[in-house]
Amino acid sequence: MPHLLTSRIQRLERQSNQFAQWRVVVVVGGIIGSLGAFYAFQWRIAALLLVATVFGFAGLVTLHRRVDHALLQLRLWQKLKQTHRARQTLDWQHIPTPPNMAHDPQHPFELDIDIDDLHRLLDTSVSLEGSQRLRAWLLNQAPDLATIQQHQQWVQTLQPLGLFRDKLTLQAWLTGSEQHINGTRLQTWFETEMEDVRQPVRASLILTTCTAILFVLSGALGLPPLWLLSFGGYMWIRARHWRPVAELSGQAINLYGVFRRMQRIFGYLEHHRYHELNTLLEPFQTEPPSRYFRRLNRILTAISVQQNPLLGFAINLVVPWDLFFADRLNRCRGAIAEHMPTWLGTWYELEALNALANFADLHPDYSYPMVRAEGGLAAHKMGHPLIASAHKVCNDFHLDRLGEVVIITGSNMAGKSTFLRTLGVNLVLAYAGAPVNAAQFETGLYRLYSCIRVTDSLNDGISYFYAEVKRLKGLLNHLGAQDGLPVFFLIDEIFRGTNNRERLIGSRSFIKALVQQNGFGLIATHDLELVKLADDMPTIHNAHFREEVQAGRMVFDYTLRQGPCPTTNALKIMAQEGLPIEDEA
Repeated sequence: MPHLLTSRIQRLERQSNQFAQWRVVVVVGGIIGSLGAFYAFQWRIAALLLVATVFGFAGLVTLHRRVDHALLQLRLWQKLKQTHRARQTLDWQHIPTPPNMAHDPQHPFELDIDIDDLHRLLDTSVSLEGSQRLRAWLLNQAPDLATIQQHQQWVQTLQPLGLFRDKLTLQAWLTGSEQHINGTRLQTWFETEMEDVRQPVRASLILTTCTAILFVLSGALGLPPLWLLSFGGYMWIRARHWRPVAELSGQAINLYGVFRRMQRIFGYLEHHRYHELNTLLEPFQTEPPSRYFRRLNRILTAISVQQNPLLGFAINLVVPWDLFFADRLNRCRGAIAEHMPTWLGTWYELEALNALANFADLHPDYSYPMVRAEGGLAAHKMGHPLIASAHKVCNDFHLDRLGEVVIITGSNMAGKSTFLRTLGVNLVLAYAGAPVNAAQFETGLYRLYSCIRVTDSLNDGISYFYAEVKRLKGLLNHLGAQDGLPVFFLIDEIFRGTNNRERLIGSRSFIKALVQQNGFGLIATHDLELVKLADDMPTIHNAHFREEVQAGRMVFDYTLRQGPCPTTNALKIMAQEGLPIEDEA
């Protein structure tokens, strides 16, 4: 497919170059031939050659434009396919960056679960709000079973419709811009109240008609120039309403490019031929946008006359052109404003669903999770979707009952933190309605809460340790909320910001406080003393990652195993890097 696409592009490029050459040949040959016939006093032949040159050149221009338009479509299609390939292979250099969005440092998991990278990997939206809606799904703190199931059904419906998804993106790109469309700005313009100019238009039409009649009578019958009175009244009305009319017209002209993009996008959705999407796209069938946008285009074409100051001034001396079309624009805008929220909302929803469907289509080995209202979590061959396949290791994991805590120990770089994020990111995908990176994934509904990337804040005067304490206190508050879903928590290196003795005491106390609460989760730690808690508390379990030394090098298999970790590697790493290590007494 990529080779075929490249071949077609190269063929059209050759055709485009040929048309450019033929245009030059026709113009130069036609002019030379016409001049030659003219100087030979062959007037008819000269005229015929000139007419043939004009029509021949016009025909070549039309054909050339068609070829260039087809070439543009293929180049954009090629770029889109290359982007899909980049998303599939995690080639971040060629994956577009979504619009900048504010981060919430108090969010339960936004900064810990690589939401920025996940959003970038998924996001195929051409609207700012579609991108925002997708991110909101990924950051949802209160998953709802009915919504998840609805999203999952639509994603499964859209997954095989790759041609539909790609063409929808191309509709926006073909207008010459790949920037995100700000639908909120557009909707605000349609809904903004503007001055009603219907009465001034009627008065202006009467006055200009009177002016024309009186002007003719004055010239024909020698009557006094009474037309100056009606003309003066008309100019007074025009001067009084000039500013709001100019502002309205100027805003519309500035938004013309966005209107064109929306017309192409909505028109495509209106005329789609996929019966599977009729329910989702019903607003575009019930009230077709094309009817309204055609009216808008005609009005904007008329308003654009004012872009030529001399022509605009001359026309408005005779008829109330600007006032008339400003009134038409106001009426058209009011009609569109009634339906625009529904059209835009449906489009935003489709954009977010398309992003998830594209993700599913690019990863056919991923599976759709089984999400239930209650129950534990079970994952088979679960991996991290942000890790390339060549370096990814998949693991099995399960938690059956609320109140359980799994303590994960292991050496540095063995994979503890990555495994926590693997669980988190797959839960986020499952609750958004997307497939997950697992052969099988079953889960209940939980509120996800993480404490992985805690940072200090110099501006607020908060140390790393105090920031971690506040974060863990937030977890206890979430667990103590009786009216919410159970909490699924992920904690990495608990109390790392203090000394060994206090860290051990604090960690033991905190883990005991987590047991039998309204939630369950995992704690990754280097403190091997904490694994002894499982001896006294049956709801605490141990798991670990380990490494092996082969040919003087540490080798990690990133495989999760049951039980406490039997090895450590901190001293080995320091020794390998040439740091001094004292012998144990």
